[in-house]
Amino acid sequence: MGRTEFRHSEFRQASEAAADIVTADVLATAIVAGGGPMLNWATDGWDVEVLAVLGSGELLATPGFRA
Repeated sequence: MGRTEFRHSEFRQASEAAADIVTADVLATAIVAGGGPMLNWATDGWDVEVLAVLGSGELLATPGFRA
């Protein structure tokens, strides 16, 4: 997933596919709380796939969730 710029956390929800449930849960919670910067940091730092829902209802997905 390419870098995306966000002004603030606008996520309603985030789902993660990660190596273990704890990593997926922690990163999904962090993305909702931290917004775009956290989404970029998580996808850069971990081998994860993310599906995030913006406040507008728009979906953002890494390639693994698009497949």
